[in-house]
Amino acid sequence: MRPFADQGWLLESPELLNLTEELSCDKLSGELTANKTFHGKKTHRLGVYFEQLWASILANSDNVKQLKINLQVIVEKQTLGEFDSIFDYRNITTHCELAVKFYLKVGGKGSLSDWVGPNLKDRFDDKYKRLFQHQLSLDSNPLVFRWLQQKNIVIEQKKLLCKGRLFYPFQDFVENRFEYPNEVAEKHLKGFWVHYSELKNLISDEQYQWYQLPRFYWLAEIESINEDLLPVELEFDGFSLQKIVALQDGKEVMRGFVVNDDWLNKAQQRVMD
Repeated sequence: MRPFADQGWLLESPELLNLTEELSCDKLSGELTANKTFHGKKTHRLGVYFEQLWASILANSDNVKQLKINLQVIVEKQTLGEFDSIFDYRNITTHCELAVKFYLKVGGKGSLSDWVGPNLKDRFDDKYKRLFQHQLSLDSNPLVFRWLQQKNIVIEQKKLLCKGRLFYPFQDFVENRFEYPNEVAEKHLKGFWVHYSELKNLISDEQYQWYQLPRFYWLAEIESINEDLLPVELEFDGFSLQKIVALQDGKEVMRGFVVNDDWLNKAQQRVMD
């Protein structure tokens, strides 16, 4: 983990979604700063780590009075949902939902359903619907609204902080052919995906040094080589993806995923479900 660098990435990287000014977190993020204080609990889940980074930033901001993080709504022993973060920002009670997502473009219909996550359980259109139809609208449920009132919480504005990267087929990436749905922000972060059959030829380019990226290096860019960056594996038989990064003079140039037939066949089926 690199919490200080990752806090900076969380605040400064472009948003993944094309959001209205009212919903965008850009202005709010611009008044927050990364800090060297991080008290997150050990986790294997990148999404949980992302939430911990956000909580640490809020806890050390002069502009924010932190109220609740990961506030579960339980009414009559039934869990109705969870608020990622509720806080006072300039005396305005703000509900901010969080998401960090990585999707590979497998389909060709020009829609969010063309994009799938590395584990294939997550598809971009499903996440988009959940964000807007459930997570951001949670307080519109009368039961939840009354539950919030009982806790003296009145949400005055809603924000969405959605960061991540989209990965395009390698040839599209190198030729700057970036076709994406209207729901995606124009300046989103971009990467590539390539098949194992193409990997040896790709990493033979001597102007770059290629490494595997551990899961908790998926956020901020690489700025120096260290022992956590492992050699690239040229073959893999199981159902798995390999995340790789190209460095030049120790600085990151590009990053992407390597996929095999098993993953790709399932991914193509997933976009048609």
